[in-house]
Amino acid sequence: MDGFGRMKEPFKVPEVLSKEEIEALVASCTDIRTRAIITVLYSSGIRLGECASLKITDVDSDRMVLRINSGKGGRDRYAVLSQRALVLLRQYYRSFRPKHWLFENRKRSQPILKRRTQQLVHDAGIRAGIKKPVAAHILRHTFATHLLEAKIPLPVIQHFMGHTNISTTVKYSHVSSEMLKSVGSPFDAPKKPAEKR
Repeated sequence: MDGFGRMKEPFKVPEVLSKEEIEALVASCTDIRTRAIITVLYSSGIRLGECASLKITDVDSDRMVLRINSGKGGRDRYAVLSQRALVLLRQYYRSFRPKHWLFENRKRSQPILKRRTQQLVHDAGIRAGIKKPVAAHILRHTFATHLLEAKIPLPVIQHFMGHTNISTTVKYSHVSSEMLKSVGSPFDAPKKPAEKR
């Protein structure tokens, strides 16, 4: 196949939820465990597998971080722990009393399955009446985009997301409606008065 380079994968702009849709999603949760899972996924931007494998000891309320053990590529890192998520996690803990894993399976012997977690997120999206596809990865995209719209520097977002390459993080700038609005279109720029000759 000489003379032919590798075809580029088509770039797809990630789907993102609005802040109102996030609030509707959380409010639609019928039980505190689902609400805690969705809140942790969105408020920290961690991956589905990282959320499912969280241990109780990974929640550091003194430093307001979540410890992510062996994330993508086997790397450890810290993710942000929001105050609202911490309040909810404390309520959840009092109700469920998990032993080792933060979110346990039904037998309480293993972490919750990723497939089950994904189903809980999907079902909450349907209950909330959100027309976009709602999945754990959409919550991750939304977290990054909302940080970007809040003018958090890209290297900080890169760290929170656990990206090794900043070019992966840059894709969220394609989705930020606030950024698009702030730049605007050159078509809407005020016209300069014609110079007199």
